[in-house]
Amino acid sequence: IMPKLGKDIGFTTRWTVLQNLRRYGVESVVNAVAKKISPQGVVVSIEGEEKLIEGDTVVLAVGVRSENALYEKLKNRIGELHLIGDAKSPRKAYDAIHEGFRVGMGI
Repeated sequence: IMPKLGKDIGFTTRWTVLQNLRRYGVESVVNAVAKKISPQGVVVSIEGEEKLIEGDTVVLAVGVRSENALYEKLKNRIGELHLIGDAKSPRKAYDAIHEGFRVGMGI
């Protein structure tokens, strides 16, 4: 459940993105749990109350989490192995790219 739309987007970028969403009539809902997607739209639960949001397109922003199973399988088999990027910790692409660069420069 997300209390704020686009909270991890930079301030000026977020303002522009939200303005464009409003301009194009995109309905945004926060603090909701998607229960069911149907031909009519999506059923969400907000504070225990279910509501149908009608639409022909549904976009879900459900967050991210690390997937590092391959690293765990290899870490005791390879001498030098680095866990980087979203496998280490989900974040902005900028941060993950720079982390990869720093590790690469150190090899």
